Amino acid sequence: MQDLLPQRGEHFADAKLVDFAITLIPQTITQEAITNWLRSQPPNMHTVSQSRYPQLRLNPTIVPLEVSVSGLENEAKIQMAIWVSAWHERVRLLGRTGPVIALPVIIVLSHQWYMYFAIDHGNRIVSTPDLCV
Repeated sequence: MQDLLPQRGEHFADAKLVDFAITLIPQTITQEAITNWLRSQPPNMHTVSQSRYPQLRLNPTIVPLEVSVSGLENEAKIQMAIWVSAWHERVRLLGRTGPVIALPVIIVLSHQWYMYFAIDHGNRIVSTPDLCV
């Protein structure tokens, strides 16, 4: 959803998908209740995430995973940074006030796994150790 992507001036970043996502499946609320609530959102925002993919539309992502078999670290980080930026924007639009808590992020490069925490500082998102948006 383009409206959620980071932008410079009038230009939006290209949409990026992550390879996998660990999602939260609510136990105390039904999928029907979530769908009904989403109908109150603007027509292009009938999703709890920044994706319209059916499994992500009704179940919030709690850990995105990006896998780079070629081991291209910079490409994987850029892809994840764009995805995380759009995720934070969607969560903000869901009515959350103030910065969102840190989002754990996993990037797999060849056979090595790295975990970062994307932290919303209001005007920018930074991560530990060095994933930046």
